[in-house]
Amino acid sequence: MRGVLEKQTSHFETAKGHLQQALEMSANFRPARAYLVAVYVELGQLTEAQDEMKILQSMDRRKSLFTDSQRVAPFRMQEITERLLWAWEQAGA
Repeated sequence: MRGVLEKQTSHFETAKGHLQQALEMSANFRPARAYLVAVYVELGQLTEAQDEMKILQSMDRRKSLFTDSQRVAPFRMQEITERLLWAWEQAGA
């Protein structure tokens, strides 16, 4: 979130490391994988984002999770919601 609000890629690099660690602990932790997809897109790593999105889609996630702004509601900040939805779309959601 800070990366979007402050427009600094260093926050995305930090987030990437944390999300990758979370997935090392539990490869089935879907929220970490979903946010990692968005982080990869923000860092311009589209191939990695697409690979992660394919894994998410193979985990039987409903497509609406990645296209419905109401499902991203915990953020309550329109800019972040829109950026997440855009990133997931870029990755193939």
